[in-house]
Parts: sequence; C-alpha cells; structure tokens
Amino acid sequence: MKKHFYLIPLMALLSVITFSACDHGGGQNGKIIRNAVTDVDGNKYDAVKLGDQVWMQTNLRTKHYRDGSSIEQGTDNISAHDPLFYQPTTQVFAAYDEKTHGLYYNWKAVDNEKGLCPEGWHVPSDAEWTQMEEYVSSQSDYVYGDDARHIGKALASTVGWNEAPSYHEGHVGNNPDANNATGFSAVPAGKFQDHSWGSFGATAFFWTASANSFNSSWDRWVDYDSPLLLRLSANYNVAMSVRCVKD
Repeated sequence: MKKHFYLIPLMALLSVITFSACDHGGGQNGKIIRNAVTDVDGNKYDAVKLGDQVWMQTNLRTKHYRDGSSIEQGTDNISAHDPLFYQPTTQVFAAYDEKTHGLYYNWKAVDNEKGLCPEGWHVPSDAEWTQMEEYVSSQSDYVYGDDARHIGKALASTVGWNEAPSYHEGHVGNNPDANNATGFSAVPAGKFQDHSWGSFGATAFFWTASANSFNSSWDRWVDYDSPLLLRLSANYNVAMSVRCVKD
C-alpha cells in the first residue's frame, strides 16, 4: 500500500506552538500577565485581562502612595479624617498572608489625590466595575447555569472559602475547585469595621472610587454563599481590599 505523507505549513505549526504557550494561569480563561506592575514598595503584581480592561490579579498591599509618601497604619478604629491602612495579625486570622490577602484601606486612603495605586493604574470606579461585570456576564464560560448574573464563581479564587451548603449549586463556596474561570482570583479577605475584624473566609470586599449620596461609597462583594458579584454601599467606617485597574 502506498503511504501518503502530509506536510504541515511552518506558519501553521508555529501558530499552534504559540497558542499552546500562552499563559492562561493553569487553564483559566482570563489572560494572565505576569509581573504586570510594581508598586513603590517593590511589590510585584500579576494582572488579568478581562475584555478591554486589565486588572490586578491580587489585592493591593502598598504602604506608600505612588509619590513615596507613607500611609500610616491604623490599629483600633477607622479614622474619618486620616488615610490609613490596616493589617490583621495571624492571631486574628490564622490563615492571613499579606501577599495573598493584601492590606486593608479606609476611604481616606482610597480617595486620596496622591494616588493609592501604582503609576499607570487607579482605583476602579463603580462604572468600571460594572463594565467588568457586564463583560464577564456576556461570556458563557464564565456564567454558572443559565443566569448571566451568576459570575461569582468565575471571579473567586479556588481556595480559602467557607463551605456553602451542597444544595446551593453555583455558590462560590460550593465546589470551589470549579472557581476562577476568569483568573481574577478574588480571595475572602474579609474587612475591618467597628473595632473588629470579620468575614475572613466568607467574603471578598472591594472598594470602588465612587462615592454616593449616602455618605458612603459603592463597593463590590463576592460571598461564599452567593452566586453573584454583589453591588452594595459601604460606609466610610470600614477598611477593605483594593484591586487596581490599568489606566
């Protein structure tokens, strides 16, 4: 029998190799950009591309503004007047890790003209969070089931979450191994409010840069017992996580 041999064009072969080598963060659909930005403290951050936006893949952990001036560390209470960062101890949260969970900032630090995020990046507005939410909701690979609002699992990290009831299918804490299709990697870092830490393992809280008419700011939550990216209003007397978005 006569054998037939087929030649693969070189450019086609190269395109296959190039596609296979793309870094998608261990099979995640979001394009991961390694060492995308370094803050003034020398901390390096990976980023993830979602639609037309590029987001930090981990929570901010700088102790200085982009001009190099320091942010004072708060301890017992949230100041309404001074910009502060907060950091729990491992005695408060045994699993706390600065690189994983970041630092926690009050509103005065977030809403500061010196710039909390590194040069070329900024604290996202409510509208920019909505833009990201709409993009993720438009991608069937990121939606759990048939409800386009169910994108919490696609944004949440695969580890660290409290366990949701087994009958709550599609909730972040139910089968977390299936989380993080986007690569956004939201971690349940909790928050500091009313002299105490809470919600570690349960909720990821993120500031937006958008104040509202209730003497508070819009924020976003990812919760272990919800399938949603929640949009709520946060009082200024709270310290939460920050994710920066590229200018």
